[in-house]
Amino acid sequence: MSEPTLNKPKFVIFAQPRTGSNALIARLNNKTDICCHYEMYHPKQVWLHEARVAAMGNINEKLKSCEYRDKHPFKFLKEHVDSASRYTFGFKIFRNHNPKVLETLAANRQWRKLILIRANLLDQFLSTEIALKTGAYIYAKEKKDLASSEKRIEFDFQRFLAFVQKERMIVNYYMSHCAGEVFFLEYNSAVLGSLTPIFDWLGLEDTEDDTESASLQKQNSSITANKVTNFDYLASSLSGSEFEWMISV
Repeated sequence: MSEPTLNKPKFVIFAQPRTGSNALIARLNNKTDICCHYEMYHPKQVWLHEARVAAMGNINEKLKSCEYRDKHPFKFLKEHVDSASRYTFGFKIFRNHNPKVLETLAANRQWRKLILIRANLLDQFLSTEIALKTGAYIYAKEKKDLASSEKRIEFDFQRFLAFVQKERMIVNYYMSHCAGEVFFLEYNSAVLGSLTPIFDWLGLEDTEDDTESASLQKQNSSITANKVTNFDYLASSLSGSEFEWMISV
């Protein structure tokens, strides 16, 4: 018989692309008492954590269906929570996913909220642009690296400013609409930092094995010049601005 979910916290990760959410979810699922899925409300696919689904062994196939999810978005979520009743359940959602679900969960105090951000918006922007160019959104160690020339983009200052404005508006939305217990996490902590504060926030013991997340590596160079074809233009555009510190050399 499944354990009741009444006293188990539920959490949702509010994030944006290239903020370290995949690495964070991989690390969270290394705890045997957490079930944290990826983008359950992605427009094109229900992205679940397959290893956790396999371990559970009790998930209905309809819970992998976009058609069922889009027709019954809240019933879909409840059935996922119920199917993971012996786990502390969570998943991530982006601002451009199902707006009604996002807004409802933000206001629901029964769901804890983890807001994931990336302080270095330049790195986030460049990573996003490279992913759009290459179609590679995650790097696993067994996959062959793309040529370095394929992983460079032409920096557009105005496009970067528009990106910054959009990302800040999204974070401000989360901060102003989230009710209940909110946990803020920055990219570097999600990818490399201790998860003890998150476990404490969820009321879980601090036992972590990073076996799975060891297979996830950074897709791009940490050096800004290695990610763009016009570094001199980038450097001059950001010189003296609030973004200058974001340039990595």
